[in-house]
Amino acid sequence: MPPIRVSANELERALGNLLRNAAEHAASGGQVRVGAIQRGSRIRVYVEDSGPGMSVRDRWRVFQPFTRGRRRSARGTGSIDGTGGTGGTGGTGGTGGTSGTGGSRGTGLGLFLVRQCVERWGGVVRVRDLHPRGCRFELEFPLSPTNGHSHQGAP
Repeated sequence: MPPIRVSANELERALGNLLRNAAEHAASGGQVRVGAIQRGSRIRVYVEDSGPGMSVRDRWRVFQPFTRGRRRSARGTGSIDGTGGTGGTGGTGGTGGTSGTGGSRGTGLGLFLVRQCVERWGGVVRVRDLHPRGCRFELEFPLSPTNGHSHQGAP
C-alpha cells in the first residue's frame, strides 16, 4: 500500500473496530473482506461483511456519537437507536460499532471515533449497502507527499 499520513495507532484502532463489527455481522458462515484501492492521489481501504446490511436512512447516523445501530433484518428493516446508554436489542460490540439484534452492548462511540480519526488525517469515511446482503465501510485518505513514512503525531 502506498504511504499515507496517519497515526499508526489510530489507523490500527479504526480498522480493528471495523473488523470486529464486520465479523460480528457476518455471523457464522459469513464472510469479511478487506482491501485497498488506489485512485489517483488517494487510497481507499475497505472492510465489508456478508451480514444483513444497513438501511439507506441510517447510514449517516451510525457515525454520530452515542448511536447504536441495528442492521437490517432478513425482511429488510432496521433502525438506529440514538439513545445511547444501555438497553434494547441492538448495541455496540468491542469498542463500540454497530451490532445486530442480540449483540453485546457498548457506548455507541466506535464508528464516531473512526470518523474522527479519518477526518483528522484529511480523510473521508463512508458506509455502503452491498445489496442484497452486506455492508461496506470505506476509509479514504490522501496519499502522503512525504518520504513514505507514516507519522505518529497529529497533523
